[in-house]
Amino acid sequence: MKDDTEQQLQAKSITFHPSYKATTFENDLALIELLEGPMLNDYVMPICLPEGPPQEGTMVLVSGWGKQIQNRIPESLMEIEVPIVNHEACQKAYAKINLKVTSDMICAGERDGGKDACGGDSGGPMVTRSEEQSPWYLVGTVSWGDGCGKKDRYGVYSSIHENQAWIQKVTGVQN
Repeated sequence: MKDDTEQQLQAKSITFHPSYKATTFENDLALIELLEGPMLNDYVMPICLPEGPPQEGTMVLVSGWGKQIQNRIPESLMEIEVPIVNHEACQKAYAKINLKVTSDMICAGERDGGKDACGGDSGGPMVTRSEEQSPWYLVGTVSWGDGCGKKDRYGVYSSIHENQAWIQKVTGVQN
């Protein structure tokens, strides 16, 4: 169902991260160059690249069209707010099941579970807003996890900060 805020845009090109590893999801990023830019309005606005890595406890907003409870696909864009998790705590949680959280990944969620990105959300944005300023910052993109919202299984996201040099090289955009 289309609404009056929807825009259909065509891709001119897609650039995959040259160091992407499918077995570990390292460098799980791609950039899409649009044929024409979107019309900016109250629903579509630019986003800034981060000035640094997000700090533990920072609240981030994750959005997507992924599965919900009982594998239902939502009728509208969904969003959740979750905290950034300490990198070592996330590494320990996944080491228990022999999965590796690398330095180019960020984890977010609650230890008790319940809030998480899910299948179909991959590539979606993880954003935060500066307390001092009004811009939104893209800090990550949905990458992988173990199930959806499981206890002691945080969502894992590709870090925009850790991949920023590549993003700026491909786009020519500086902060």
